[in-house]
Amino acid sequence: MKYLTAIAVLLLAISTAWAKYGASTYKSKCAGCHGAQGEGKTGPKLAGTSLSEDDIVKVLTAGGLS
Repeated sequence: MKYLTAIAVLLLAISTAWAKYGASTYKSKCAGCHGAQGEGKTGPKLAGTSLSEDDIVKVLTAGGLS
């Protein structure tokens, strides 16, 4: 049981680090056009999008949903 707890704590720490990295990346690379809260500026509004997480990944990595 203590190994399971240790693994859970480790995974939580890793996910927290990735979340901070993602927030930092958004702030430095995306917020200038999409707004600090995703409200849209020169780039489209991201907050409240109807796209799925998979669709968002496709747009970011391939430039579209095709």
